[in-house]
Amino acid sequence: MGAEINSPFILEKNQYKRNLNPFKSYIEQAALYLSVKYEKPIDECLSWIKENVKIKSDDGNNFIKKHDDLSITNPKVTYISKDENGDRKLDETTLTNYLMSAIKNDLLISPTLTIYENPKVKKSHLVDFIDSMIGARSLAKKEKFKYKMAKGDAQVKLDEAIKINDEEKIKLYKNLVDSCAKEEAIQDNKQANAKIMNNSLSGAGVIASTPIFNPTMHSTLTSTCRSSSSYANANNEKLLRGNRHYHKPDIALNNIISIIKNVDYDKIQNVINKYNLRIPTAEETMEVVLYSSRQYWTDIYAEVKIKELIDKLNDLQRAAFCYVSDIFTLAKFNDKFVRTLIKDFSKKLHPDESLNDNEIISSAQEEVLLLAVQICSTEMRGKQIDSIKGTLTGKQIANTILNINNQLERYRDYIETFLRTSNVPASIAFFPSSIRHSVLMSDTDSTIFTTEYWNNWMFGELRHDDEANGVFATMVFFAVSTLKHILALMSGNFGIGPEKIHQIAMKNEFKFDVFVPTLKTKHYYAIISYQEGNVFNKVDQEIKGVHLKSSNAPKIVIEEAKQIMLYVCKCVKRGEKISIKKILKTIADREREIIRSVKAGEITYYRGGQIKSADTYKNSEEESNYRYYSFWNETFGHKYGMISPPPYSYIKLSTGLKNKTKMNEWLSNMEDKELSSRISDWLRKTNREVMPSYLIPSELFAVKKLPIELVEQVDIRSLVSDVCHSFYFILETLGIFR
Repeated sequence: MGAEINSPFILEKNQYKRNLNPFKSYIEQAALYLSVKYEKPIDECLSWIKENVKIKSDDGNNFIKKHDDLSITNPKVTYISKDENGDRKLDETTLTNYLMSAIKNDLLISPTLTIYENPKVKKSHLVDFIDSMIGARSLAKKEKFKYKMAKGDAQVKLDEAIKINDEEKIKLYKNLVDSCAKEEAIQDNKQANAKIMNNSLSGAGVIASTPIFNPTMHSTLTSTCRSSSSYANANNEKLLRGNRHYHKPDIALNNIISIIKNVDYDKIQNVINKYNLRIPTAEETMEVVLYSSRQYWTDIYAEVKIKELIDKLNDLQRAAFCYVSDIFTLAKFNDKFVRTLIKDFSKKLHPDESLNDNEIISSAQEEVLLLAVQICSTEMRGKQIDSIKGTLTGKQIANTILNINNQLERYRDYIETFLRTSNVPASIAFFPSSIRHSVLMSDTDSTIFTTEYWNNWMFGELRHDDEANGVFATMVFFAVSTLKHILALMSGNFGIGPEKIHQIAMKNEFKFDVFVPTLKTKHYYAIISYQEGNVFNKVDQEIKGVHLKSSNAPKIVIEEAKQIMLYVCKCVKRGEKISIKKILKTIADREREIIRSVKAGEITYYRGGQIKSADTYKNSEEESNYRYYSFWNETFGHKYGMISPPPYSYIKLSTGLKNKTKMNEWLSNMEDKELSSRISDWLRKTNREVMPSYLIPSELFAVKKLPIELVEQVDIRSLVSDVCHSFYFILETLGIFR
């Protein structure tokens, strides 16, 4: 018995086809609006629209004299085309002609409206390379996780051996941890290189000197990624929190009409009857609109207009508008149904030894398998899928997979009616400026969202046990599954054929048990308990952003910052209070230690770098960092030791000597008059009046103190602030601002 199932979340691949005809859609939806608002037959309204609404091009052609305000502008499009010889030429047409011509000729249309030849006619020579790199990366990632999980298992055994002081086992497992870590790093480098190879094509495509130069490549790739992540963000917001991007009144009004136009009312009626769903009243439906729109605007006239439309909707139309792709609003009016739905999908089953777990696991859909793994996270901790086949854990995963499949069949009618629709989220073009409830962070090709609301809703508190983990995994499963359908609809409109309709996909890569964003873009810290089908023995730490993990900061500060971030995350996960006093004392102690170290002439806390040979700098020797080599040997070198020609490592010492007055005062008060004279001569020779920073050869001061003349001038406050800035970013996440 396998685990194959026709997913209710997605259509057959050949059913994802283009649906691009903006004027036809406008006419149909405008007629529906009139029909609902004025309670007229739809055919009568459609005839009136066709008779009175005309399309005009923006040069004035086809402009209708009667009802000028009802005409639709068909804008001009200026574009570069290729003739039969491949020569480029400038052309002009209308938007509809441009789109319809591409559709008629089965061409691909990118989000930037750049049109490409269909790969069935002419395939890019880059496609096979990209596919091979995707395959290579996938294989390397699988191997990486194999060694990562083996390392985690060995680390657990090593910790146990250390507790009982078993030297033989300590040595055995320490070697195993080290060897697994090396192999993990090797495979991680392989997958990173494959990713870089693919990503490099985008950059190379905009460089005219490269063989693959294509000025539209980067914009097409970026806009496609942004469309995908915007759909993901918008879907997560609406599905999980009922938050719709109604940033303008017309967006809300249009979305109501679009939804009620593109649903199957027979199916809606059947689902409502079967599950005894409550239909929202007109007032409750208006609250659904205001819940999202009030974040952006208050307009009594626009709200009255929307309310007048909602008042005319029938029961099924209100149900469609409120419940399509929106579990949050469904739960608001149907608490028992949604609780039962989530419990049914998140149920952990016991092992069934009669099952052929190998066959069930191997044939399961990826989304279903990953849901089962996360529901059984305790049993799967530290184990990989291949290693559990034939074991009791394998039987349990198989039984859980079968339950999920059973629930998919049980709720197929609800899923196909309300979650698998042609109504994609509204207004993704402006989504970067949206106000969000569940999406914590997003990038060009990713979305990070929280299911915390559902955990609290189900249990009345934030929990991290197996039952709560099942709820998290189920809500993510709904989000990922509905998005797969939305991205296929998007790809179909691009013109992608059935064979690659799911090529653009977004899956759940990480589970952040605790996620802490900062006020700076792309800076956050978190702990990870799950990644790509693997449940870790110990949580991994994730830190993103140079201000949280600066590579050239002192190692002791980097490690201390990591420990503070880990402490914060673990306190939150355990439900414990965070001791601000403890964190502040740790940081203050480090600040005091930095001050002591600097005054003692030690090099511990200075940032460093490398002076390179003169020929590696674009600028002249006098303008590049190479000048610090000659400066040292002509000044401080006579007293503290000469340095050999670059390359060599340096530490950067910043002082308060930032103007001519302070510089002259320093030199005139210096006890070593010979050194003062040498510095003055060098400044004069290089046409400089001030020198606030000094790049000092670090090898000369590994065991001796820095020049007292410079130490006394160090801007200690700025140095402390610079070295400890990762601490201050952490404090901001806890509500303490410097």
